[in-house]
Amino acid sequence: MGEPALFSVARGAPLPQRPDLPATLLEGIRGRLERLPAARLWTVDAEGRPIATAYSELWPRADRIAAGLAEAGVGRGEAVALLAGSVPDFVAVFWACLMGGHALLPLSGRARRARETGRSDTLRALIDQLPGARVLADAQGGELARALAGKEALDLDAVERRGAEARLVAPAPAAEPLCWLPTSGATGRDRLAGLGEAALLARRFRRRDIGRSPDDVRMWVYDPDSVTGLNAAFIHAADWAQLSPTQVLARPELVLDLAERLEVRRLALTSSLARLVAEAAETAPQTRNLAALVKVAMGGETVDAAVARRLAEALARHGAARVRMFAGYGATETGSLVLGGEIARHASGVAAPIVLGGPAAGVDLRIVDEAGEPVPQGVIGAVEAHCPELMFSGYANAVGAAAGFGPGGWWRTGDLGRLEDGLLSLHGRIKQVIALRGRKLALEDIDAALAPAVGAERRAVACRLGGDGEERLGVMVFGAADAAIERAIRRAIGEAFGVQPARIGFAAMAALPLGSAGKLLRSPAAEMLEAAAAPPTAPRGVIGAVDARLGALWRERLPNGEEVSLDSHFFADGGDSLAALRLLAGVEAQFGQKLRAAAFFSDPTLRRLTELIAGRPTAKAAAPAMKWPLPPVMHERLAAELARWPGERPTPDRLMAGLNEAGRRPPLFWVFQSAQEFAALAAQLGPDQPLYGFRSGHGVYRYDEDSLQQVAMRYVQDVLAISPNGPLFVGGNCQGGRVALVMAEHLLRRRVHLPLLILMEWGFELTSYGGDVLFLHGHDSQEGHPWLRHAEPERAWRRALRRVEAESIPGRHGRYFLPAHAPGLADVLIRRMAEALARPPDMLPKAARLAELRAQAPPGRMAAGQRQILQVTVRNASAMAWPEGLSLGNYWLDTSGRTLRWRDGRVTTPALKPGESADLSLEATAPETTGVYDLAIDMVEEGGRWFDRRRRRAPVARVVVT
Repeated sequence: MGEPALFSVARGAPLPQRPDLPATLLEGIRGRLERLPAARLWTVDAEGRPIATAYSELWPRADRIAAGLAEAGVGRGEAVALLAGSVPDFVAVFWACLMGGHALLPLSGRARRARETGRSDTLRALIDQLPGARVLADAQGGELARALAGKEALDLDAVERRGAEARLVAPAPAAEPLCWLPTSGATGRDRLAGLGEAALLARRFRRRDIGRSPDDVRMWVYDPDSVTGLNAAFIHAADWAQLSPTQVLARPELVLDLAERLEVRRLALTSSLARLVAEAAETAPQTRNLAALVKVAMGGETVDAAVARRLAEALARHGAARVRMFAGYGATETGSLVLGGEIARHASGVAAPIVLGGPAAGVDLRIVDEAGEPVPQGVIGAVEAHCPELMFSGYANAVGAAAGFGPGGWWRTGDLGRLEDGLLSLHGRIKQVIALRGRKLALEDIDAALAPAVGAERRAVACRLGGDGEERLGVMVFGAADAAIERAIRRAIGEAFGVQPARIGFAAMAALPLGSAGKLLRSPAAEMLEAAAAPPTAPRGVIGAVDARLGALWRERLPNGEEVSLDSHFFADGGDSLAALRLLAGVEAQFGQKLRAAAFFSDPTLRRLTELIAGRPTAKAAAPAMKWPLPPVMHERLAAELARWPGERPTPDRLMAGLNEAGRRPPLFWVFQSAQEFAALAAQLGPDQPLYGFRSGHGVYRYDEDSLQQVAMRYVQDVLAISPNGPLFVGGNCQGGRVALVMAEHLLRRRVHLPLLILMEWGFELTSYGGDVLFLHGHDSQEGHPWLRHAEPERAWRRALRRVEAESIPGRHGRYFLPAHAPGLADVLIRRMAEALARPPDMLPKAARLAELRAQAPPGRMAAGQRQILQVTVRNASAMAWPEGLSLGNYWLDTSGRTLRWRDGRVTTPALKPGESADLSLEATAPETTGVYDLAIDMVEEGGRWFDRRRRRAPVARVVVT
């Protein structure tokens, strides 16, 4: 059949026939490295500081990794699943796999999300699609791999060291496919798409070349396990910066900081992250110089034109007056399909779809009807693409690839679109697939999950609902209405897909819409559901105070929520940060309210969201900024974990819970693993012992030094809010001990009275600490046993710790807080804290530096250089005992208060309990120069400081020196 101009068919230019096209991908990368020998790959460390890695350094590293993989027995053609988080690691391993003939499966971003959310089922399912795949991981990825597969992963550092001693004989032929990338595909099922060498050569070298702008500086905010993030390995620019979405979620200002530092010209990110960056730019306390930025490309998910315009306006405030916003469109299976459409040309407030431009080189596009025939221009239909030179090689499980193709090799994208004058615009998804929370879900798969939930007496169909600018999931049930069935539906969909339907409706079985073949028809079912008066009524008193649409938005973005109340906490109910951003996007679409993410994250409850939409301020909104704030993602995950703990929340950040707060003893601050531990210990310690609980980082953050310091500094501020000077005690069990140790270090530096640090089941490397330490270990446990940790425990302790003791407690790992063992633990803690409190501290805390001094008849006149004995009575005016070895001293000042000589007389003081006094003789020596001076007398701690440097209470006598 011909293709008259009136039909919706557009043909892109042919792929360029470059005479210098490399024969292999490895050859092409090496050629770019020779053309740009100074090319650099930029990332940031945990504190947001830029780190530059020369691409030229990664090439020999890749050679070592390739040799190490061969030495480890990884054969040619075998798949390597990478669970390392850094982009330089990814680039080196990708190149190594090209050298060794292995197929790479990068999973760094998904591995990071699995660690953060505690949900690893998707990651496990992806790895299982490549039987026999060898896992290569850094330290964090290795722990995850063992939990996933029950086997050891190859350690990346060890592989590289092993490869340094060996040598790769010669580069192997490329694997086919040479790379696997996770994708939800056109059918919506999570799977691995294979990319072969020919397709990647066409996408990365025939389409693109670095000759036009070798000095370009680009920044991409994508993980390497996405088709867009894969660009980091191909040296497209002299300076290439790549941030992970997780980093930008935690600190959106990183994009602004790095763009200014590197003078970035091109930026690429998703709409969800663009919203956060816009918010950071709008609220930034200082103006940055982003004049170099000229292009922002948005893709990876449905592009929101309003967000793009908002970001452009925010960037312009920082000097990016020339920036142009573009929307892209493509898929893992096809690569980029369009030339990209400029968003800025659409007037603000216009809801027309973004025009994405014409087909990219090597791509033909067409719009077809349900029979697969091209429709007239301007008519909406299904978008199909024909790009054989760019297409993927197939799916790992060899199922579903054929379903994506129509006759003649046209790829069904699953999108609805329109072609007009050769330009494509999108108009939603085809009914069989729905995009929710960044995933494409097949409606047929949802139907399968619904069947057992509704039973044999009912029929249910999943529907795609529209009309508000974004896709929403609905379920139409044919049969008797039943609240229990509705709960079963929500549970089934939440457990299977991690999403929630926005609406569930019921209709009589007689209204069941069937086709001629007896198939349940979605379109009529969706229309029936859309025509329903309102979503199902929520439990009485639950949604009544808010718009029903808001309740539906909230439920849809939670994985397992069955009921919603005004006090529902988004993160405690299973939401994550990306889901929260999509919730705010839905609020903007339905209510026209642009809400700052930080305003919602400060108190992520439905009540707070309702107040923000209504424009009502809350007490929390006016709360002062905290010192040492945590990244929002980390803060909210910790707060969500703590939300179900008992007790009061005595500080604004709600990261600390308190029980027995009225007790008279010095407080105990403990880093726990769970709420059960906190409640059990508080009950056994009794009402006289205040206990404050923090959450460890288990399942929330990595225990690297940067994260430990970050969390400890935040927790220390909460400690100081309760007890600014002490005395107080700090402890932690298992991983919580690692946080407790860093907290104690900072408290000592602030001269807070901390008589004892308690580390329970310490199984980690020792670090130096200047205070007293008590190790607790179980009678029946070898885990964290201090006597079994080292061959010579006491020598190890002496090297790192000033004073240390160890004691066993009833129980074993995981059972210390149970009713059978918690009383014994509490008895040990009470006894040990009392003993530590009775010991005078070696270095006085601030609260102990209170003295009353009385000098008897201080001299009014002295000869130059004269020595004179002063009789001074010293009284300990603090509530703490002074150890032996403090000093009484004197120093000289001129009459303006400028110190002339700090060191003069000294006399050692005896140990003094609170309120006790001692009479001492202090020898003072007059200055050698005549004049009028002030003689100051004070207590001093050698190695520390004078007790009263401002001389508020210290005796000062005016002396004439002749």
